[in-house]
Amino acid sequence: MFTNYFGTYFDGESAHAIPVEVTFKAEDIYLFSIEKAVSKSILLQEITEIRAIGNNRIIVSFQHTNKEAVDITFENIVPVFYNRYPVAAKKSFVSKVAGVSNRAMALLLVGFIALMLGIYFFVVPFVGEMSTHLIRKEHEIKLGQTLYEGIIKSYKIDSAQTALVNAMAGQIDFHSKYPIKITVVTHDEKNAFALPGGHIVIFSELLQKIQDPYELAALLAHEVSHINLQHSLRSIFRNLASYVFISVLLSDVNGITTVLLDNANKFTTLSYSRSLEEDADKAGLEILYKNQLNPNGMLRLFKILMADSHHSEKHLEFLSTHPATQKRIQYLEQLISQKSHPIKTNESLEKLWQKRETMRNNP
Repeated sequence: MFTNYFGTYFDGESAHAIPVEVTFKAEDIYLFSIEKAVSKSILLQEITEIRAIGNNRIIVSFQHTNKEAVDITFENIVPVFYNRYPVAAKKSFVSKVAGVSNRAMALLLVGFIALMLGIYFFVVPFVGEMSTHLIRKEHEIKLGQTLYEGIIKSYKIDSAQTALVNAMAGQIDFHSKYPIKITVVTHDEKNAFALPGGHIVIFSELLQKIQDPYELAALLAHEVSHINLQHSLRSIFRNLASYVFISVLLSDVNGITTVLLDNANKFTTLSYSRSLEEDADKAGLEILYKNQLNPNGMLRLFKILMADSHHSEKHLEFLSTHPATQKRIQYLEQLISQKSHPIKTNESLEKLWQKRETMRNNP
């Protein structure tokens, strides 16, 4: 004895709904309509998808020559259907999800959003940072060059100061695998920043505050240490990783070069954590020690900037991107006091510094 139900048939060719009588037989589902001349048997192997909505509605999609479907609404039709055709329950995951209550679906949605946020804020930045270990040196240098070219267009280069500072840098062995290139730009902010692969940009206003060649050596040693330790690359990859993650979700992933150029100016204000700054301080001091340069130049530099910040905080970007609190100065003093290294006067460095002073006093 077969029970008949009533449903709506869609032939896959038009949007017209055809009322039909539905009979669940042993090996097939039979659709019949005298008015519309429908007489059709659906074999179980022809079913392509099953969607159960609550307990009282089920939509069965199948394929003969077109993608067809029958929509049946009847009390407890879903359990009746699966009891009649238990093998059909394996046909579609959608059927199981669609039958979940609204409250359960809401909880699933909240859980999914929480998972995505967790991945975005914690996993993606971590993966971005860790990926810096996989990038080859030549690719890192190329990446930094792309960034530099995008950034430097916004500034006016002071060619004379750039040549002199690079000449002074040439007197220091930075123990770097990267080609260190320094650019001095005319700007009223006291700032300097390092890019991956070897580029360092120093603002003229910051250079004006430096009083001797050993303070400049300390600044360069600190910035080069950020490059050697890949701090700039790690910070940039944290930003890029988040961008790429969102782009993947939106199916809109652009090339890394385009991303860099579009966001180039943001990377001039990359800030580092306290632990990264301490690492750069230690590595910078080691550079000074190996070159037998006075490490107190680093202390004097930060003390000058700290004192100056009380008068011109608006234009002191260096301390916002490279925080130099009193505790950090004390930390530097402690590091310096722990080691005793020979210190020599670097005559070549001092001669170049005098040349710079003459140039500055006689513009």
